[in-house]
Amino acid sequence: MQVHPTATSVGLAAAAAVMLSVGLLQQNPPIVGWGCAMMIGIGLARAATLVSVSRIRAAGLELVWKEPPKVLRLTRGQRERLTAEIRNRDSRATLFVGLRCVASDGLLIETSPQQGQVPAGGRLTVHVEVLAARVGCHAVQTLSFEVSAGTRLFEVPLTFASPIAVEVLPSPNPQQLRPPRGAFVRDGGPTTTRRIGDGTELRELRQYLPGDSLKHVAWKSSARRGQLMVREYEQHRLDRILLVLDASVELWAGTVGSAPLDRAIDAVAGVALRHLSLGDEVGLAIVGPVRPARVRPATGAAQAKQLLETLAHHSGCFDEPRSTFELEELVRRVADHLRLVDSALGHRLTSPGPDELAVLAAAALERAPISVPTPWAPTSAEAVLRRYAAAFGLGSPPRAEGDRVNTDRQLVEVLEGSCHGRGKPSLVYVWSPAPSPGARPELERALRAWPRRGPALTWMGLTERPEAIPGGPEAAAVETAVSARVAIREAQAQRHLRELGVPVHQRKSLG
Repeated sequence: MQVHPTATSVGLAAAAAVMLSVGLLQQNPPIVGWGCAMMIGIGLARAATLVSVSRIRAAGLELVWKEPPKVLRLTRGQRERLTAEIRNRDSRATLFVGLRCVASDGLLIETSPQQGQVPAGGRLTVHVEVLAARVGCHAVQTLSFEVSAGTRLFEVPLTFASPIAVEVLPSPNPQQLRPPRGAFVRDGGPTTTRRIGDGTELRELRQYLPGDSLKHVAWKSSARRGQLMVREYEQHRLDRILLVLDASVELWAGTVGSAPLDRAIDAVAGVALRHLSLGDEVGLAIVGPVRPARVRPATGAAQAKQLLETLAHHSGCFDEPRSTFELEELVRRVADHLRLVDSALGHRLTSPGPDELAVLAAAALERAPISVPTPWAPTSAEAVLRRYAAAFGLGSPPRAEGDRVNTDRQLVEVLEGSCHGRGKPSLVYVWSPAPSPGARPELERALRAWPRRGPALTWMGLTERPEAIPGGPEAAAVETAVSARVAIREAQAQRHLRELGVPVHQRKSLG
């Protein structure tokens, strides 16, 4: 059990050391004796604090959640207040300070009260305010505080393992979508699209164009006018939507909750739910992770649930190429968490290897409150450890090196695949930073070759905003200059997209 000195005890120890030094230099026995007495007194106070806190803990000092949920499910930006009780079964009151909570990086936590007194044989209510800042699987891991007793010169930190799983889903951000070419997003009812030949309602007779089938030629009208004419009808149908999200690791950069991907995920969820509410079939492709995540187009409430869960759990950074954690750090974190939740494993986790630890982690995963996909790793043992970290909310910071080349390769494959096959979509929305001229050649070639009669493509935009720059009065000027540079670059990239024939969403860019 660790013992931490308070500011008072540090001051007394410094005064005793000074007094002892002065007494030795002046060869004054009374001063030396006084300094030694102070040192002995501080040591006795430390021992008394340790004994007192040990007695309190043995008598039954515990922290218990009141009505804890098995899994706390929130949407991004939602707040939830959890309540716990500190129970003291000792015959003396207990003082504590520094109430704090250890939780995943995707959660912002506030605790109250920061200090208090638990009466003898009584209990004290404490509150934990949870703000869901980022999608994914997170957890409130432990609550801790420091107990002072006796002279209050020393404090003993106590930690209570009290994990609560928190699943954070996107908070749908509705958008006013402009009509893409070839079709339009409606307020209700089916989409009206133009089709040559058979249909439900004749739209127009127009002049024959190269590529039109001869079976759609209106021969009588052609004979009267002396030129080939074709019939064009209107068909009423429901759209098949494909939402494509660029989840490249560099888009997680920034403050938790306001990074470009934080906002883009909410926007994708909003567009998905809006189209589902109109009866459209909606599919999803997340590019950027090692293996693209795909959801086939479908309708209904079950599809909405699957889309939200896919956005929450397949855009993170638990894959080995996207994670900051190397294998050694991952082993340490998983071992520490296993010791925390199961003290009986302590003797087996003194210095575990990845393979031995993976066996224990695989057994613990059967009790995981939330099912998560298995991240990619070079070995099966590391994959199990990364899945354990994801399922129990241990977090995984994004790697500093970006993966733009891999992401663009996947993005091109998804876009090219959406133009072929019987089940191809009618509308494709893409959330990705607009490509600057010459910066992403593979993507530019794919956009330039987009078929004229292919799905309607709309670029939704995803801006990498600069972080706020801390500092003195010059910080505001620097931030303004950086923001202006980003805005100019974004405008140039959007103009380049229009030159490639890709409509750009006119609303303020996300991110």
